[in-house]
Amino acid sequence: MLLRLQAQLFGMDESKLFVIGIIIGVVVSILILIKMYANGPSCEIRRFLHGKYVLITGANSGIGKETAYELARRGAYVIMACRDIEKGKKARAEIKRKVPSADIVIKHLDLASKASIDRFVYEFREVYSRLDILINNAATGFSRERETTEDGFELAFGTNHLGHFYLTSKLMSLLEDSSPSRVINVTSKIAFTAKMNWDDLQSERNYNLAEAYNQSKLANILHAKELARRYEFPNVRTCSVHPGVSLTELSSISFRNFWVKIFYYPLYPILWLITKSVNKAAQTTVHCALIEHIALSSGGIYQDCRQVYLKDCEAEDPVAARRLWKESLRLLGLPDDEPDLEP
Repeated sequence: MLLRLQAQLFGMDESKLFVIGIIIGVVVSILILIKMYANGPSCEIRRFLHGKYVLITGANSGIGKETAYELARRGAYVIMACRDIEKGKKARAEIKRKVPSADIVIKHLDLASKASIDRFVYEFREVYSRLDILINNAATGFSRERETTEDGFELAFGTNHLGHFYLTSKLMSLLEDSSPSRVINVTSKIAFTAKMNWDDLQSERNYNLAEAYNQSKLANILHAKELARRYEFPNVRTCSVHPGVSLTELSSISFRNFWVKIFYYPLYPILWLITKSVNKAAQTTVHCALIEHIALSSGGIYQDCRQVYLKDCEAEDPVAARRLWKESLRLLGLPDDEPDLEP
């Protein structure tokens, strides 16, 4: 009866309308399946973090904000380290609306400045006596022209790697005192095939936006690898996380060019379909924060809530990890207590 009325309404016979309905249903089902596949799995660990202190860098937007929300609703005390305090306040307000009981605070931190990191760590230690989970999530570096940090480092390498390296080093004793604890570095799959430009780490001779950013994400993995080796005892574990591709504020930075926008916005529905939602992109970080301490593979790389194993790439090279560690110490003016021996 309904089909007959619809056929009369659209001026076509019932058989044609039935076929069109089937086609539309199939197309919609396929699109739903594509989006479900693109989103990947959700963290299925039913564990709470009451009494645990979690520090997340870059928590005012995108994956960092979603990670803060997910961990706050599981009872963690979340410290949002943000460069933009106003955005941080808005993000905190959004989370509090969803989770009124959330224990969540905002602290200013600019990873492109050693002075800011020093000030942040000093104030952090004045207030908090423990740190259970450090999530190095913040990222920048989509600049068409080479830019530098306050300390003169190339922006992507200086912020994404050296900033987090320096922060982690300054907080390491607190992580040890709070053990069992963990460090989670948020990286990107593009690092799996990236190379360290050892002859020009700061891109001083030749700057390429993609190469500089990719190198900084590879550095995140190598940092976690060497951190795991140097802290071999099980008290502090570390890992790297590829969250997946999502249309976060970070990705939108690369679309400032007018001509790129012309192609980007018409393709947005397709890009939305084949990329993860921001909440789904945060799930692997959440997984690594919630998994039992002994089950977290120290130095491991995680994607889609599981550990992945790479072959024949610099991301798995222990020599590169140690070399980057020593070079990072030199650039930051930090001492190295370990003898210069081959691994």
